[in-house]
Amino acid sequence: MTQNRSVKDHVRWLVQEQTAHCIAVIKGNQPTASAQVKALP
Repeated sequence: MTQNRSVKDHVRWLVQEQTAHCIAVIKGNQPTASAQVKALP
C-alpha cells in the first residue's frame, strides 16, 4: 500500500484485501481508549 492513496482507497484495501472487519481511529487525546488498544495482541 503506497502512501499517496486516499483514505477511501486505504479503507477499501483494508476491507477487501486484508479482510478487516472493522476500522477505528483512536487519537492520543483519548488516553483510556488509546491504552486499551495498545494492550491488544
